[in-house]
Amino acid sequence: MLVIAVTGEVDLQTAPALHKAVTAGIERTRGEPCVLDLTTVTFLGSAGLTTLVEATSFGEARREPLRIVVDSTVP
Repeated sequence: MLVIAVTGEVDLQTAPALHKAVTAGIERTRGEPCVLDLTTVTFLGSAGLTTLVEATSFGEARREPLRIVVDSTVP
């Protein structure tokens, strides 16, 4: 299992780096879950949300599971 921890803001400037990290992580896991830990993300903009949707689709197309973890106590 691979865990990718993301901190701070995910916006138009940072979303491309997140996309690159997550797709590389999915390719490396080879059938094991790739976990995207967003518990310390302080802002998720539309570019970040788009990246999550694209990363999920990328994993599904390769039958590589992507798990997204969030903090349910943060609005």
